[in-house]
Amino acid sequence: METIPHYFDFFRAFTLQWHITERCNWSCKHCYREKENMKELPFAKLCDIFFQYLDLLKALNSPKGHSYLNFAGGEPFIRKDFFRLLKFVNKYNKGRFTVGILTNSSLINEKNALKLKSLGVKRVQLSLEGMQENNDNIREKGSFDKVIEKAKLLVNTGMRTAVSFTLTRKNMADVPALVQLCEKLGVGKVGIRRFVPIGKGKENKFNLLSPEELRKIYHWKRKMRIELRAKHSKLHIANGCEDGIFNSALTGDMAHRKVCCGVVEGRTLSLFPNGDVLACRRLPIKVGNVLQKSLLEVYFSSDILWQLRNLNNAHSLCQKCRNFKFCHGGALCISHAYFNQLSAPDPQCWRVFKKLPLQTAFRRWPEKKNLHISTAFSPSFTNEN
Repeated sequence: METIPHYFDFFRAFTLQWHITERCNWSCKHCYREKENMKELPFAKLCDIFFQYLDLLKALNSPKGHSYLNFAGGEPFIRKDFFRLLKFVNKYNKGRFTVGILTNSSLINEKNALKLKSLGVKRVQLSLEGMQENNDNIREKGSFDKVIEKAKLLVNTGMRTAVSFTLTRKNMADVPALVQLCEKLGVGKVGIRRFVPIGKGKENKFNLLSPEELRKIYHWKRKMRIELRAKHSKLHIANGCEDGIFNSALTGDMAHRKVCCGVVEGRTLSLFPNGDVLACRRLPIKVGNVLQKSLLEVYFSSDILWQLRNLNNAHSLCQKCRNFKFCHGGALCISHAYFNQLSAPDPQCWRVFKKLPLQTAFRRWPEKKNLHISTAFSPSFTNEN
C-alpha cells in the first residue's frame, strides 16, 4: 500500500453514490448502464452497508455534516423499500452527512416529495439534456415537460433542487437557455457535466466536444457564474470533479474553487446493487465487494484505489504542465473511456491537444512497469488484481 497522500491531512468530505437498483423506467441514449438485471441486495443487507458507510466516515474523521450519501439507480424510486431505507438512514444520521437523491423524477409526486423532507432528504437532482427537442431526443418523448413539472413541485415544497446537464456537441447550444430556465424555475444549482462515453453512451462517443469547444464553454460558465453572483441569483453553476483543467489559477476567479477528480483525491466511491464497489460510477473499475470486505476495508486496502490516487502515475505530459497541481491530470473517467487507458492525458485538454486525438494515441497504462491493472471495460467490470 502506498503512503497516505498529503491531501488526506486536510480531508473534509466523502461521498458515497449508492445505486440501490439498476432498473429504470426510461432508456436514455447516453446512459452509463449496460444491464438492468443486476441482482439487488435485500433490505437487511442494505442496513448493514449503511453502517459500513458510518464506519468509513469515522475512520476518515470527516467533520459532521460535511459528507454525502447520494441514492441513485437506475431509478431509485423503483425499489419498493426505498422509503423504508430512507427512514432507517434518517434514524441514524443525526446530522453527520447530507442525503441526496439522483432521479429522473418520473415517479415523484406531491405526496412523496413532502415525505422526502420528513425523512431527512436535503436535495434532489433531476436531469435535463437541453431544451425540449434535444432533451426528448436523448431521454424520451415528453420527458422535458415532466421534469419541468417535477422541478416546480420540488421547489414549491422547499426541497433543494438541482439539475444535471450532460454536455455533448449535439446539445451544447442549449446551455444558455437551460441556465435561464433553471433560474426561472427557482432551481438552486445546475451542473454542466462533461459527457463520459461508457455504457450505452459508448455509441455516442463522437459527440464529445473538441478541446477548443470545451474551453469556450468553460469561459462562458465562468462569465455566467460571475453574472449570477452579481445579481444575487439563487442559481449556482456548479463545478464537476472533471472540471479541474479549468480553475481559479487560470481564470483569476477565486470563487471558482479548486476541483479535481474525486477518485484521485480519495473522496468518493460508488456502490452497485449487487455490492460491487467502484472507484466512481463514471470510472467503472471494480475495487471490491461489500459482501466480501467492508467499505472501510475496501477503501484502505484496495491496491487499485491507491494506484489511482498516486499522482506519480499520471502521464508525463500532465506532470510537466503548470496546471497539474490543480487538476491532477484532468478527468480520469474520460481518459479511461476514450483511450481505454488510465494515465493518458485528458483528451479534451486544450493545453495538450488542438483537436480530439486518435483513440489509439496512448496504448498502455501505467507508464510504470511495476504497476499492473486491467482496464478493459465489460458489463461485469474489471477485476481487482
